Amino acid sequence: MEGSQRTETTFFFKLKEAELFAFAGLWDHRERDNRSIDSCTIITTGANRIMQSIHDRMPVILDPEDYDEWLVDGSSTLLVPYPGEMTCFPVSTVVNSPAINGKDLIQPLDNLEIESPCAQSRGFVPR
Repeated sequence: MEGSQRTETTFFFKLKEAELFAFAGLWDHRERDNRSIDSCTIITTGANRIMQSIHDRMPVILDPEDYDEWLVDGSSTLLVPYPGEMTCFPVSTVVNSPAINGKDLIQPLDNLEIESPCAQSRGFVPR
């Protein structure tokens, strides 16, 4: 629709059984033309049950037991959707600004109308 802006909902994701977790990623350092170039990427895979209602891909989340296998071997068998329990909920889009920090950015928004397993995983009920 011409002249309209698309509004997207921003979500906060976390694992039910862990405060912190690690993504599978790649890092590289190169020297070129007397310059150091560092680069990195987060590897993605297909979405799990919670993520499917929001996006068709997600970062590969590594189980702590697999950290060494990833870091030493880079095993492609680990590049699968996270099978464990996750929860997520809608948060303010202000979290998307790199200029703003604070734990209040990940406070749940309870006034959104949304239907998804993600929102419902936290007990969010659409109005």
